[in-house]
Amino acid sequence: MKKALSKDSYDKFLYSLFFDGCSMENFPSGFSAVAFPLDQPNINPANVKEQVIKGLKQGRPVLFPYLCISGNTGDKCNEGHSLVISGYKKVCESDKNTNCKDVFKLHNSWGAEWQKVNNDGWVDADALTKNTIKTKSESGNFKITPGSVIWLTP
Repeated sequence: MKKALSKDSYDKFLYSLFFDGCSMENFPSGFSAVAFPLDQPNINPANVKEQVIKGLKQGRPVLFPYLCISGNTGDKCNEGHSLVISGYKKVCESDKNTNCKDVFKLHNSWGAEWQKVNNDGWVDADALTKNTIKTKSESGNFKITPGSVIWLTP
């Protein structure tokens, strides 16, 4: 505690208090974060899916920090989860390209066993983005949480 109190900024104080002995890393040099949405009111799950695909097409893994995993109905979410999306593909029921759907490849803190049990981590993209956490706006309406899709770009 004494060492932490000697620091000249709040960030350094917290870092010293909780991570003493670990090297402090800054945001990767030469990269910036792309986040979507910023603070737009009329964003829907289809827009979120489009942005995830956009990041993946640039060869970037996409952070999806606001997935609602509680069984709530409506706009309120009691339990959220964060994951990384690393792949996208279209899958169809037959060779005739009928009944196709988009799927995302997920990685999360639940580990490799979860992926094995859940189609190697490939999940329905529409089901995933439909469960993006919403936040209440000043007007009282719910909207997709700002920063629901994030990736790094040089």
